[in-house]
Order: sequence, then C-alpha cells, then structure tokens
Amino acid sequence: MEKFTYTASTTKRRKLQMAKLKTFDYERFLKLSGTELIEYMEPLVYDSNVVVSADVIERLLDESDSLDAYHLVYALEFGTRRNPKTFAWILPQYLMHQEQSVRLTAEALLRRLPESCVTPGVANSVQQA
Repeated sequence: MEKFTYTASTTKRRKLQMAKLKTFDYERFLKLSGTELIEYMEPLVYDSNVVVSADVIERLLDESDSLDAYHLVYALEFGTRRNPKTFAWILPQYLMHQEQSVRLTAEALLRRLPESCVTPGVANSVQQA
C-alpha cells in the first residue's frame, strides 16, 4: 500500500475542487420552468458542495407558499437537505397540499429527517395533518 504524501499537486487539486463549487442562484431558480428547471436543480439538490447563503434559505422558507408545485418540491428538497432543522417545522403543512407531488415530497423528507430535528411541535403537526 502506497503512503499518501501531501504535495503541491495535492494543493492544486484542492484549489481546483474549490473553484468548482456552485452557488445556488435564487433569481434564476424562480425564472426557470419545465425541463430548464429540472436541468438546473437536479444536480444542485444532490450536490453538498453547493454554496447557499442564509438569506437564500430564509427566502425559500418565506416564499414557499407562493411557489408553484414544481418550484415548491425543489425548494423543500433543496432547503431540507441544506438546513433540516429549519425546514422541519414547515414540512407538515405540505402533507395536505393539493398537489400529490408536494405531499409525497413532504412525507419523504419528514421520514428522512434526523431524529434531532423531529421536535414535539413537528410531531404534533404531523399528527394533525
């Protein structure tokens, strides 16, 4: 087994990796629809290296009620993966949403929440939904 040696090329690789970090663009997210929205969001949802500011997380929360079903599903998925504790409390309200895709997303996200995020308030909201 070869011993790992930290070299200048390792540093260069890390800098290149950092340069590849993506930033979530909320305005672009809102403007896109259909396949363009899917093409933009799918890689971002599952990429833990995507940079998201606290302001964007707050906007996703604040404006979630005004989003169409497509944007809402992505907002819930994206936000919950980045900040599960913050999004946990809004997920139960979407268990009764008119769109099945939103209901199923909320249910799946609630099931995946870490136990530490399932407060008594969240649990009560789920039971009432």
